[in-house]
Amino acid sequence: NLSQTGLHRKTKGPYILDFAKKCDVISFMEIRSAHIDMAEEMKGEFSIRGLEYSCIEGLPKGKENTKRKEKYLTCANNRISDLRKSEYVDEEGNFARPPTYFLFQFLNMKFLLAPFHSTPGDSDELTQFQKVIDFAYQKFSDRRSFFGGDFNTGSNYQKENFLNSLNYFRILKQLIETPTTFANQKHDLIFTDKASGLKCKGKVWRLDEIFTDL
Repeated sequence: NLSQTGLHRKTKGPYILDFAKKCDVISFMEIRSAHIDMAEEMKGEFSIRGLEYSCIEGLPKGKENTKRKEKYLTCANNRISDLRKSEYVDEEGNFARPPTYFLFQFLNMKFLLAPFHSTPGDSDELTQFQKVIDFAYQKFSDRRSFFGGDFNTGSNYQKENFLNSLNYFRILKQLIETPTTFANQKHDLIFTDKASGLKCKGKVWRLDEIFTDL
């Protein structure tokens, strides 16, 4: 996450930018700098580094009774075209932070990205996420869609048999295979929908290993 100081947070900002410039397209979540135009800030920081990136962010999301709002953000380099967004309208109030759909085109292929940050321990949100997927396939049927994010699926939050019962959920890789935190917790999982999971591979980049001074 990026705090209210945005990319100027010394412990994260520069490292995130150094990693992001290796990607054609990259999505972020849990951006708590709700009062900052992070899309413009990211674009400007890329420009300072001599890189041409387009960035777009979603609306601030959060529960009505909290001041803590978060945004989703996607940046893409000049190999990617027609980057735009569409907000998922959560009319039933199923999610604390309903996702933002990011749409883009690469060569002659159209894509949709839907990052999502779920509420820890809320299995109902994970069940209801099927609606996000169904809506994406119905409205954007001409695109290859990818769904991912922080589903807070550490073993102190959700049981693996529950995750495997979700029709859309296919585990690609456990982020950190050796439990390292309290209660012998396993860390979050990289996931995708089952169709994409047949061809996709999951990989983890540990920033503390890439940037040893972090």
